Amino acid sequence: MTEFKRVDAVIRNALPEDAEAIHVVHMAAIRGLCSTHYSAAEIDAWCGGRNPSSYLSPIREKVVLVAEVDARIRGFGQLDLTGVIEAVYVHPDHPRQGIGTALLCALEACALRSGCAVLRLDSSLNAVGFYTAAGYRTVERYKHEIRPGVFISCERMEREFALPIDEPRKSHS
Repeated sequence: MTEFKRVDAVIRNALPEDAEAIHVVHMAAIRGLCSTHYSAAEIDAWCGGRNPSSYLSPIREKVVLVAEVDARIRGFGQLDLTGVIEAVYVHPDHPRQGIGTALLCALEACALRSGCAVLRLDSSLNAVGFYTAAGYRTVERYKHEIRPGVFISCERMEREFALPIDEPRKSHS
């Protein structure tokens, strides 16, 4: 059985000055956790072209949360309020500590507050179990083009939430 150690993570909105740390977490997670399901060429294409400034626009325009443990960013998540979870990544030095779950729950809460009753995401193959355990179901398996001519296998997943009766229901396709 895999060991699970819960840590206390502080979840907060990302700030522009967090872009470098988010980039470090993102690249480390892709290279360290996705190598079990994707080739080196796929991972290089996935990481290619990203730099810290790539995160500034999402920080300004979307919901981007960071998870801090011991005052250091160990994970991040990104939500488009149209009902799409665009990212949940945890540094590979901090697996199975509840950081990803805390980020996912916080993103879901933001979406629910905005009236989204259905959340969708595109999961890398290595993360399908994580999302399934959180109540998401696969609706489609497909090849996602991460760079021109480079495709990786993914699963499109979704989860429906019950909104309070007085909340407007938004369904986004």
